[in-house]
Amino acid sequence: MKALIVSYGIMCLALCECRAIVSPSSYGAAGDGVADDTVALQSACNAALATNDSVELASAVYRISSPVIANCDISGQSEQRSVIRLANPRANGLVVTTQGAVHWEKFRIDSIAQQAGGSAILVAPPVGINRESTFERLMLVHVYSGFSFVSAAWWRMFGCSVEAYSSVGVEVGDDVNPDAGDSSITNCLFNSGGTAIYQRSSGGLKVTACKIITAAYGYYLDLSPGAITGDLLLTANSIEGVSQAIVLKNEPGSLFYNVTITGNQINAKLVGIDCQASQGYVWLTNMTVTGNTIYLGAPNCIGIDINGATTVSIIGNTIVPGSSNNYSVVLGPLCQWSRVAQNPVEGFAPIVNQGAENTIQ
Repeated sequence: MKALIVSYGIMCLALCECRAIVSPSSYGAAGDGVADDTVALQSACNAALATNDSVELASAVYRISSPVIANCDISGQSEQRSVIRLANPRANGLVVTTQGAVHWEKFRIDSIAQQAGGSAILVAPPVGINRESTFERLMLVHVYSGFSFVSAAWWRMFGCSVEAYSSVGVEVGDDVNPDAGDSSITNCLFNSGGTAIYQRSSGGLKVTACKIITAAYGYYLDLSPGAITGDLLLTANSIEGVSQAIVLKNEPGSLFYNVTITGNQINAKLVGIDCQASQGYVWLTNMTVTGNTIYLGAPNCIGIDINGATTVSIIGNTIVPGSSNNYSVVLGPLCQWSRVAQNPVEGFAPIVNQGAENTIQ
């Protein structure tokens, strides 16, 4: 029996992954928001990477004057108590250059002045792609650009808050690996002067249960030239105060397939959902728009405007016109083989069909 107990204890110790905590203060960080802690924070990240440990931020303000390469796990005490403060108005903040996964949670990145460039968090390995990283309960405040996923796949954002001055909250795009996707943004808050989520490529993106308050665009797909990818899910989001809530457009030679936009609350000043034929050909195949409520806030607005797409189902959406000369649904000349049905309109906003082989019910 004693031998069995000893063997069981050894097995439990072997299965337990005991990771040490690395503190920036051990490498000279002051954490007072005044001293430059760049070197100390970089040293802590290097030490954690070398031993497969994790950096833990104290209840402190770490001021950095240049980007910190952070290829390790990082956790803070909370989004209010653990702060990384950007002192260079044009530099990136934390940069991931590894292909291995990182997990960051419970801290804030802000700036001492209005940022004019750079990303608070940049994921951009020089070779290959970063896979399966997670970012939870991070708060980015007064930054130029929040997250930038340049070469990344299967990443996850959950419970994050992004306030960006004039650029984007999250930028998604991998021109080298345009179909690297299956990533998600869930329960996040965006307050941006520009675009909340901007996607160039990398299919498989899911945006769910987010609140988006922005001046220009909520979600913007600007598909890179030649990119062939697909699978976009936008569901149960609240998008308000925008000129255009959801925009889909492409560049020459690009194709996209499988878009689902469902259960969103949209308040737009110009267009609720806008799919554009900017290159003069059909580039999007299989699109479902269902169960959305779209409020139009000005004259000459359009609830759902679809062009350059085939096999589109627009069913069960509620359109609420805010003024005169509104249109509920517009199908452009390059919208084909599509169906519009059971979309109640609270007021007068007609349907316009300029395409071929479309069914209006």
